[in-house]
Amino acid sequence: MAPSTSSVPPPAMWAQRKDCIHLTFNAECPDPKIEFTSKTLSFGGKCLPDKNSYDYVINLYAEIVPAKCIIINKGRYILVILHKVAVNAPFWPRLTTENVKHHWLKVDFGKMLEDNESDEEGGGKHNIEDMMRQMGGLDDMRDRPDFDDTESDSDDDAIPDLEE
Repeated sequence: MAPSTSSVPPPAMWAQRKDCIHLTFNAECPDPKIEFTSKTLSFGGKCLPDKNSYDYVINLYAEIVPAKCIIINKGRYILVILHKVAVNAPFWPRLTTENVKHHWLKVDFGKMLEDNESDEEGGGKHNIEDMMRQMGGLDDMRDRPDFDDTESDSDDDAIPDLEE
């Protein structure tokens, strides 16, 4: 099979935060060529295993800061973090300027934060003991139940052999 140049980028997923956009290209591309302007992102390169060549420009919905953009090539996928110019502006309704459904682009709900959520709510690590203390549940450690299973019961007996 001969390599071909695709007019669409590889499959991608995107999510946004208040200050940035996470764009993940699901492509194994050892040497991607990714460039930024304030309103565009260009993706190019030869991706494995089918050796498809990509050369595509994505027109972004709003402006980004090209100097602050980050590219992380994880081998199986490429993560691009685009920093927004307008941090306090409303969330972007879509990634591109075109108001169409792109078959190669999906929403990454695992990384997505809603407009009314904060980073602590959506992406932060939660400590259950701290949450319980805030609710008044772990103030007195003497009342804490003992869950150590030191007593034996009928479930601890050996399982008898099967009869033939």
